[in-house]
Amino acid sequence: GLLGDNANGRPRIECSAGWAMVSEAPAARFERRLHQAIREARGMTLRQADTLLGTRGAEVRSILSGGRLTTQYQPIVDMEQGTIMGYEALTRGPANTDLERPDALFASCQEEHLLDELDRLCRCEAVRNARGLDPRKKLFLNSLPESLGRPGFTAGGFLEAIQASSLHPRNLVLEITERTSIEDFEAFARALGPLRRQGFLVAIDDVGTGYSSLQTITEIHPDFIKVDLSLVKNIHRSLLKQELMHSLLQAGARIGAQVIAEGIETEEEERALRRCGVRYGQGYFFARPAPPFTGLRTAAR
Repeated sequence: GLLGDNANGRPRIECSAGWAMVSEAPAARFERRLHQAIREARGMTLRQADTLLGTRGAEVRSILSGGRLTTQYQPIVDMEQGTIMGYEALTRGPANTDLERPDALFASCQEEHLLDELDRLCRCEAVRNARGLDPRKKLFLNSLPESLGRPGFTAGGFLEAIQASSLHPRNLVLEITERTSIEDFEAFARALGPLRRQGFLVAIDDVGTGYSSLQTITEIHPDFIKVDLSLVKNIHRSLLKQELMHSLLQAGARIGAQVIAEGIETEEEERALRRCGVRYGQGYFFARPAPPFTGLRTAAR
């Protein structure tokens, strides 16, 4: 069946197979024997799926208890200056395993009711691995809204990791993902108050993919608006996309938010975005995610 999207945005398909023998009992009609064989084969796939889930559950628990996550960092670029203004931290599971991809890792943790623990561990590891980050740059951390809305968000080793890395909350941008899980925007905005008073900044991710992102902007008033790659791709060929980008820039200016264009892959897209007035960008055109703090490609510079 379809199990989410892969890194390229295409549906990810996983298949299972079962088999059964069609008996030669002459007293039963062939159709009945065939249907019985299909049921047996389907039962085999269900048993295989149960076994796989049990194995996956044990594996994700081992990953979390052992802290077996890696963090990659992708630059966010000031396109006017040709410099790096910050990095987005991206978590990966153990290399060369089925759980290396973040979508598979998060899906497995959701099935095991371990999303909160994974979300906390991702934040802590991203900050711990950020030792040596230029204090003038920002570090963007993906965060689930349900975690952000709880009083204990900075507990569980997060503040200790910040202090150990010689960072300050003003260096950290909490990037809100999965906005559709926000049921009460007013309550969520109030919950962000203590974090903002400590100095943390807030970004809204994937803006442009639906109504919920626009509602989040109006209710939360983020410091950064990250525009989804679907609006950025081939923007140099689409006047409509350029007009939408102008609208987001105007909305950002009214609330004091900076706009970041995600998923920039070509020089044509980068030039079109700069003509629109977008200052900050992120994507393969500048650099791919990597374990250390990478620089910019020569062409991008």
